[in-house]
Amino acid sequence: MVDLYAVCGRPVAHSRSPQMFNAAFAAAGVPARYLRLGAVDADGAWRAFQSLDLRAMNVTSPFKQALLAPAGRVDAAARSIGATNCLVRDDHGSLAHNTDWQGVCGALRQAGIDPAGKRCLVLGAGGAARAAVYGLLRAGARVMINNRTPARARRLAAEFGCQFADGERLPAELEQAAVVVSCLPDGVDIGAGRHLRPGQAVLEAAYRQPVLQQAAERAGAIYLSGLEWLLQQALVAHEIFLGRPAPARLMHRALQHRRAAAANSIVLVGFMGAGKSLLGRMLAERLGFSFVDTDELVCRTAGSSIEEIFKNGGEDCFRRLERQAVEMTCELGQTVVACGGGAVLSRRNRELLRRARLAVWLWVDGEEARRRAAGRGRPLLGPDRTSRDVIRLLQERRQHYCEVADLVVDTSTLDPAAAVEVLHDEVRVALAG
Repeated sequence: MVDLYAVCGRPVAHSRSPQMFNAAFAAAGVPARYLRLGAVDADGAWRAFQSLDLRAMNVTSPFKQALLAPAGRVDAAARSIGATNCLVRDDHGSLAHNTDWQGVCGALRQAGIDPAGKRCLVLGAGGAARAAVYGLLRAGARVMINNRTPARARRLAAEFGCQFADGERLPAELEQAAVVVSCLPDGVDIGAGRHLRPGQAVLEAAYRQPVLQQAAERAGAIYLSGLEWLLQQALVAHEIFLGRPAPARLMHRALQHRRAAAANSIVLVGFMGAGKSLLGRMLAERLGFSFVDTDELVCRTAGSSIEEIFKNGGEDCFRRLERQAVEMTCELGQTVVACGGGAVLSRRNRELLRRARLAVWLWVDGEEARRRAAGRGRPLLGPDRTSRDVIRLLQERRQHYCEVADLVVDTSTLDPAAAVEVLHDEVRVALAG
C-alpha cells in the first residue's frame, strides 16, 4: 500500500512541493507519493484529506487559517500563529502543525542574516504573514506589519504585540527596515520595490510571480526567493512526516528541477463514476480545446459497445484496444483526454500519460462511484457487485492513479459546475508554466 501525501491550496498546480518530497521518498525507499490537491474551499480540502486517507497534507494559500479549526489537535506554534501549513494523521486523529515560521527563520539563517534586534517589516496579514511575524518575534526582531487592508494589519499587530504601519508610513518603514518579508499573493504589487535600499534583506513568499526581485537587485538589496522559504519549511515537515532528518541537498536540487511535458494536453484519470467524460467535455469547452474520450474511441474502433467487447473478447481484448487509444491521444496538443477507469493498469499507458502537460486524478469514494455507475452498463460494476467489491477494486487502482497524477480533485460531493471551476483554475496555472 502506497502512503499518499499532498499539498492543498487554490490554486495549487504551481506548487513545487511534490518534486521535493517525491525525490526524498524515492531516495529513502519509502513507498509513498506526494500530489497536489485542488479544492473549492477549505471544507472541500478537509473532506478530501479524510476521503483520500492522506497520511499528511501541507496547506498553502488560502486555506491556512480555515484548516486549523477542523484538526483534532493543534501544536503550540500553530495555535499561537492561528494557522496551519501541515496536517498529519495518526492513530489518534489529526494534528495541525505550523512549519512556516521555521521556513522564514531558516531562509534568513541560510543567507547569514540574524533578525535579532533588527527592524523587520512584514507585508500582508494572512496565514503566511502570521507565521512570519511569529517567527521574527521569536528570533528577537522588532516587527512592523503593513497590509492593504489597514484594519487587518492593526488587528494582527495587536494580537502579537507589535506595531503596524498604514499606507502613508509604508515608504518610510520600507526604507528603515533591515529585513522586509513580503507575504503578498502572487503578482500583487503595492509599489514596495521603489523604496528598497542597499544591504536590506528582502524575502518574498511568492515564487511563481515575484514582484520584488528585480527592484531588490537594482537597489543592491539581498533578495531571498520564496523557494528558500518553501525548502526550509519542507525540511521540518519531512521530519514530522517520517520521523527522520530530511535530505536537504537532495530536496534543494529537486526544487530547482521542473518536469518538461512532451505534449500540451490535459489527461483525466480516475475510477468509474468520477466524472471524467462529463467534466472533460465541460473543461475542453471552457479552454477552447478538443475533447477525446478513450472509451468512446475504443467503441468506434471495435464497432461495438464496451459490454459487447467484454462479452465477446474479454477484458484482455478491451485493454489492448484501450492501449491503442491512449497511444493515439495522450500526446495530442490542445486536447482534454478522458481515460477509462482501468487505463492506468498498463505500465505503458502510465508512462504515456505522464507526458501530458497536466494529469488530473478525479477521485470519487467507493459508495458514490457505485451509486453513479448503477445501471450504466459498466462490466466491472455489475449488479452482483457489493460496496466492498467496489472499494477493493478502487483500492487496487489507487496506487496507479497517484503514480500518474500531478493533481487530484475530489469530485465525490462537488456538482459539475464547481468541479470544472476548480479544474479550469488549475489548468490555467499549469499551462502558464
